[in-house]
Amino acid sequence: REPDNAETLNEHAAASGGGLTVHTLDVADGASVERLARELKNEPLDILINNAGIIGTRSGRPDYALWEEVFRVNSIGPFRMAEAFHDNLKKSATRKIVTITSGMGSTANNGGGYYPYRSSKAAVNNIMRGLAADWGHDGFTIVVIHPGWVQTDMGGRGASLTPRDSVAAMRKIFARLRPSDNGKFFDYRGSEIAW
Repeated sequence: REPDNAETLNEHAAASGGGLTVHTLDVADGASVERLARELKNEPLDILINNAGIIGTRSGRPDYALWEEVFRVNSIGPFRMAEAFHDNLKKSATRKIVTITSGMGSTANNGGGYYPYRSSKAAVNNIMRGLAADWGHDGFTIVVIHPGWVQTDMGGRGASLTPRDSVAAMRKIFARLRPSDNGKFFDYRGSEIAW
């Protein structure tokens, strides 16, 4: 959302010789998504990775306004991105959409608590499974992936995976995704998770 503050990303972009560009985007803001879609209108996209996410209230009495914001970012945002970049993805032979979800979005494995986060991730899982059904006939491969418990601001320092390890494992999955994987829910190791 604030490219000027993304120092490492900007360093990579500067060193890439034009292979990497940095753009402003807030997935909870429809105008922001539309603006980026216009900027990239003629660019083919091989893979769209929906990674934005917020946790909301962890425990106690929920903040309902924050819960709505969690849904705007975690559930509506990925759908908005898929729709905005549908034509860009159709220009590619690979046509992959990966949404970073959470094991906490599994209805089968629901252990209670974290209601805003769990419900938003269950919702995005359902949305992406629906898109997989609707767009699969056009050669799209649409999946959701649980990245593991990662040492981020959200996951905390006690998490079991470094960001580097999680991303390295997920990149292997991204590379091997095929149309037969369309509509699946994976963890970062490539194992399927119950919906």
